[in-house]
Amino acid sequence: MCDYRGKIVEPKLIWINDKFESGIKLKISQNGTIEEIGGDINGDSVELLNFALIPGFINAHSHAFHRYLRGQSGIGCQESDTFWKWRDAMYKLVENISYDSFKQLCKGTFEEMLNAGITTVGEFHYVHHENDRFDLDKAVIEAAQEVGIRLVLIETLYSRSGFNADTVNKEQKRFESKADEFITHLKILEKYTNLTTTIAVAAHSTRAVGTEGIQNLWKYASENNKPFHIHLEEQPKEIEDCINSFHRLRPSELLLDKIYPITSKLTVVHCTYTLREHLNVFSKKAVNICICPLTEGIKTKVLQILKQILQELIATIE
Repeated sequence: MCDYRGKIVEPKLIWINDKFESGIKLKISQNGTIEEIGGDINGDSVELLNFALIPGFINAHSHAFHRYLRGQSGIGCQESDTFWKWRDAMYKLVENISYDSFKQLCKGTFEEMLNAGITTVGEFHYVHHENDRFDLDKAVIEAAQEVGIRLVLIETLYSRSGFNADTVNKEQKRFESKADEFITHLKILEKYTNLTTTIAVAAHSTRAVGTEGIQNLWKYASENNKPFHIHLEEQPKEIEDCINSFHRLRPSELLLDKIYPITSKLTVVHCTYTLREHLNVFSKKAVNICICPLTEGIKTKVLQILKQILQELIATIE
């Protein structure tokens, strides 16, 4: 890949103002940022005759280390078993993870993203602890800065193993923190922010964070103008457990009941099994719904389609 830092480039086409245009130049600074865009930029330019430039893609929901679980999803097995078996594999991957190895996992994934045209990643980060509290957070920041990808570190609160639990399981110890401790740490993280690294906040899910923790974190996010993310209704068991707990509500209903006022700063992730009536409420309140197409697809109809195609392919070969 060529390095155009400190140069003026003129691609054949560039996507600007919602369409492709020609005769547009870009002036690139020495640190790789775009300083100027237009047709009348003075100076010698490098013509990119065979290139059409478009803005970089954004990955709004990443767990970078999950990339190293490829092939362990259990796709093709019983749908009800797939996620939970995969989760056991995920726990095992980070069971004895070190600072350096976690950083390398993140770097590998971030490099893949850049090569695919993704220039900004929202890293939904919940593996916080190695030897010291929250020491792995800096590993993610260093990985992104060394690779050169813009990072929104979505710092994620994880406090319990389930709706009727007060703490985490032993496999989740690397994730665990309480709301007050977590918010104090968020303030410390601010010193690592710059033009390419910013901080957002998340509650992992209504399963992993109690309503008081969600409320406190939402209050902090609102007062400090931070985006707030949360996994929502990714699995049927999550919904069943929430209804069967003392809440007697679905996770989406619980969220709508406990977060107030809901604003566009809220992003709900997955919503694989969320009812249309609740999606409509989120839409009316300008809530962002982050869909992970392959994840949602594999858990529902796409899995059935893939299995049917495979069966037909096998029949053809035979």
